[in-house]
Amino acid sequence: MHDTGRRRAARALRARSFYVQLLSLVAARWVALQCGVPAGCAFSVVGGRFLVAVPASSVGAVESLQAELDRILWKAHGPTLSIGLAAVTASGDALSNFRAVYEELQQRLGVRKGQRYRSLARSGDLFAPQAVVAAGRACRTCGREAGDGREEDDDGVARRVCAMCASLEELGRELLDSSYLVLREAGAAERGGEAGSA
Repeated sequence: MHDTGRRRAARALRARSFYVQLLSLVAARWVALQCGVPAGCAFSVVGGRFLVAVPASSVGAVESLQAELDRILWKAHGPTLSIGLAAVTASGDALSNFRAVYEELQQRLGVRKGQRYRSLARSGDLFAPQAVVAAGRACRTCGREAGDGREEDDDGVARRVCAMCASLEELGRELLDSSYLVLREAGAAERGGEAGSA
């Protein structure tokens, strides 16, 4: 019984790690495309961080891009996951000392992290009433409502798993047997009818 729980935990951890990396890649490509540059301008996508080279004229779009990312991630994950965006402009000469440019970017990102969900607070969405999860209806993994998920019984105790966590566990199983992964743009129906691409 304990081995089953450990295997499930390992799958969930592997899938969550992969999901964060994939989410970073998709977000980096999305930022590039929103700024009018090819997705290949997104680089150094490692450890949940990424860099995107865009024209200086696009730097002002950071606030609106941040607001859109906040809205999407809040809807999908609530307060448990966010992506912070920051930007600096640099001349070709300044890029010769990339370390200094990168350090300035990291400082701005640190400020952004301290203002997580600022756009949602301004719009009032951050303070919208949230449903309370009824006893026995919480996901055993993330604690969110698991009404649309499945019920499991590993050790004689029934537990619910929400659809998101169940899909991540399934992804963790599939990753073991996969040699590659293909990314493609989602159609409108897959995006829930929302505009945009990743």
